[in-house]
Formats: sequence, C-alpha cells, structure tokens
Amino acid sequence: MKKGKPLLTEAFSPEAFRFMYLLVSLLGVCPLVAPVIEPYMKLLHVYALAVLIVDLAGERRVLRNKGRVLLVIFALSYGCTMLTNRNLFGFSFLSNFLYYSEGLALVYSFGKRSEARSRLTERFFAVAISCANLVGIGMFFGKYYHYVRKRGCIGMYQAENRLAGLFGNPNVLGMVCLGGIVLCCIRAVDEKKKGWKIFFWVLSFVNFVTLLLANSRTQIYSVVLMAAVTAFTWMLKVRPDGKRFWRAALAGILCAAVVFTGGRLLQRGMSRLDVNYEYYLLNISTQGNDLLDQYEELIQEEENRTDGNEKPILNPGTIDTIEREETQGFNGRADLWKMGWKLFLARPVFGTGMDNHDHALAQLGMDALPVRGNFHNAYLEVLVDFGLVGFACLAAFLLVMLADVLRFFKYSDGTDWALHAVLLGGVAAFLMDGLADSTLVSSLYPTAVFFWMTASRYAALLEKENTRAGHFRPGLLCRWTDALAAKRRG
Repeated sequence: MKKGKPLLTEAFSPEAFRFMYLLVSLLGVCPLVAPVIEPYMKLLHVYALAVLIVDLAGERRVLRNKGRVLLVIFALSYGCTMLTNRNLFGFSFLSNFLYYSEGLALVYSFGKRSEARSRLTERFFAVAISCANLVGIGMFFGKYYHYVRKRGCIGMYQAENRLAGLFGNPNVLGMVCLGGIVLCCIRAVDEKKKGWKIFFWVLSFVNFVTLLLANSRTQIYSVVLMAAVTAFTWMLKVRPDGKRFWRAALAGILCAAVVFTGGRLLQRGMSRLDVNYEYYLLNISTQGNDLLDQYEELIQEEENRTDGNEKPILNPGTIDTIEREETQGFNGRADLWKMGWKLFLARPVFGTGMDNHDHALAQLGMDALPVRGNFHNAYLEVLVDFGLVGFACLAAFLLVMLADVLRFFKYSDGTDWALHAVLLGGVAAFLMDGLADSTLVSSLYPTAVFFWMTASRYAALLEKENTRAGHFRPGLLCRWTDALAAKRRG
C-alpha cells in the first residue's frame, strides 16, 4: 500500500493534471485528432475533482498558492453572473466555466517538487511542438494541403500563402508557436548542460521560423516584446542604478529591433526558397486566378527590367510570397470591439457569461458575432464575460504578482536571474497577445494553458527567491488556513 501511495500522488498531482490539460488542449485544435477526443473531454472534470481531493489531503496548494482569495471571489461572482443570465444554467455553459476554473486552480499551481516535475512537462512539449512544426515547415515548401470539413486546414491555408501546419489555421498555429517558443527559451536558460541549452535554442528557432511562415502578426509582435523584456530584465541584474536602467532600456529596444528586422529578412529569404508558389496559386488558393495574374505581371515587370529580350518565367525569387491581405480596422477587430463594448455596458457589474455572446447580442436586438466565439481581445472579453468584478479579480492578481516581481528586483542576489528574465518576458508576451486575441479567457485553449503554466512557473520562482531573501508574504487564504491548523494543534 505504501508503494502505491506515491504513484497515486504522482498520477493525481497538479503537474500530472497540467500535462494532461495541455495535451488535450493541443489535440483539441488539431483538425485530424479533435473529432476523436472531443466526446471524452468532459472526463477532465472528473480528473480535476480527483486531483483537487488528493491536493486537499496533501499539500493543499489550492489554498496555499497566492491569489486564491481572488479565485474564490471570482467563482462567487460568476454565480451572480449565472443568476443574472438564467440561460447559463446548462451543462455546456457550466462545463466551459469549470474548464477555465480548473486551469486557474490546478494549472496555476506550485509546491514541493513542482519545479522538477515542470521541467519534464516543458521538455516534452517543447520537443513535441517543435517536431510538429518541423513537419509544418516541410508542408509549406512542399505545398501540402488537406481540408478537414468544419475543422480547418492541414498544411497550407487556402486564403493566403501562409502555413496552417497541423493546427487548422495560421492564427492557431501562431499561438502554438508562441507557446513553443516560450517553453524552449525556458528550457534553454534552465538546463545545466551546454548541449541541452543549444538544443532548445535550436528548437526555439524552429518555432520562430514556423511562426514566420504562419505570418501571424499578433504572435510575432508578442515574440518581439518578449525579446525586449527579456533583454531589459537581463541587463538590470542585481540592484540597478539609473545609468544601468537606461542601458537596459536601450538593450531592450535594440533586441526588439533585431528580432523584428531579422524576422522580416528571414521571411523574405524563405520567399526566395518558395519555388512551389505557382502550384499554390493554381491548386490551393481560393483567389488563385486573380493572384496568378498579379503574380505573372510582377514577374514580367521584373524580368523586363533586368533583360527585356528574355522570355519572362515564373520565378518566386523575385517577390515576397509570404504576405497577407491588408484589411481595415485591425483585420475586422474594431467592429468586434464595438459590439463587445455594447455588451459590457448592458451588464457592466457581473457580465453576460462565458460563450454567451450571441444570446446576449440577440437580447439587445443585435446580430450574432461575425466570427466564432470571441471579441479578439482578452481584456474586453473579461469585461464582457465576467463584468467589472471579474476584471477587478484579474487586475488584482496581476498587481499581486507585480509586487512580488518588484521585491525580486529589489532583494534578489542574482540567482536564477536568466530564468527570471525569460519568464517575465514570456508572461509579457502572452499579455501582449491578449490585446488582439481572447484565447487567455477561452475555457480550454492552448494559449490560456501556456499562460497559466508560465505564470505558475514564474510565481514559484518568485516565492522561492523572495523567501530566501526574507521578503515573501504568503497569501491571505494561506495565512488563514495556517492559523486554523495551528489552533487545532494547540
């Protein structure tokens, strides 16, 4: 029985749940696999309940980690949201909120041995995502295309010469790449052996190349910000003075410029290798005829400019093939934001609830959302779904974490500074991504899982280092439970 207990603890630990949660979320956005696993996704609720029971009987992380009072307030406020939106009393709506709550309670979780267990999860998914993206890179240059009905594309994207890879469309691929880049960078600075460090830096570059082929601009800008924040933080190592601050700011700006400019040059370089672009225009593109005419005109103009006596040939090396159609209003997001703002004003205190947009819009006499499910802004999404109360919980959580970050800057002796810089950069990248996507609020979506994983890893590091320096303050719920336990012992 004693031998079985550690196995039970491992199988129902928050780290095991985090591994399974991220795996299911990634498989859930893969058109080839999603239809197979979706009927069984609700089993995650049963698993989460078992993990919660084991945790309460052991480490009690769900009570001890910082911000748990805010989680309780958030859950209670959503009860008020349901009372003011009676149609939310349905299994599907409740299930979606439970997915999100399980992420907040168990994916964002750290305690004894969590660091060692997190390393295994990070290594596995960093390698798995990079391997999937290597396959995607091959698909791009080979112009492989397969459409899964109502699920999305495998390989190339129909509307533009962009990569969808194994994840349905370029935007989803971009989000997965962002998560892969963050995981690879964490492993690259956290590994002890030089060979493993180089290995994960290489994998990070593979994911960055894939992101450029997907040409998902929000995630590209997020990576640029991550580079800037990481460089800035790294330069501030151990009690910065004013002069060091400005040097760090300059280093951050230069690093951002290098990553952005380098990415653009790399995209153009890969365009020169896109020798099957004509095949894409003729056999895959939904705008094939118009694009092919424009393409031939560009090629002819280029050929006539260099040697007018030669017969023009289709040569993708003369243009940038990895482009995307320019649209107005932030690719249609401005109209979505206006609709979201009207919904927020209709129910500003407790919101309209998760995945309830179309019903709430219909009550206001407005049309349904032109795109499925969200407003493409995580902060607006929080206001709409959970109201000012839910938004205040999110803001308070970020402020609590910010206070710990400032203590780390002030009192740290420089231990694990590189990891600290990358984790802060990763958190900043996901928060930046939230400006143009709502996926941080989605019930079960890779970007949300990546964010809470990264936030958990960062919070654990901050707690460890601030405790070592003697400047860590436990969360309110943790202090209450410790006081009650002390009374019982007394």
